[in-house]
Amino acid sequence: MVAIVGALLEQCDRFLLSQDIHPIVIFISLWKVVVKVVDILNTMVVPVELFDHDTLVKSTSTSLSGLKPILHDPRSPHC
Repeated sequence: MVAIVGALLEQCDRFLLSQDIHPIVIFISLWKVVVKVVDILNTMVVPVELFDHDTLVKSTSTSLSGLKPILHDPRSPHC
């Protein structure tokens, strides 16, 4: 999430501020995006019991499996 926000801010700096769009207008627009994204993510939530070991392990391994291409890419700063 932090990488996405950083990329958005970089593009705002690069394109919007150079077009003399006021930072408040950019902030309000980005805030609307954040609100919409949170609404969408809240519809995708799956409740998990904190003491359900099998479900927690499955969720963790699923989440981390998305990092494999990044972690094994020699161009990645994480190698």
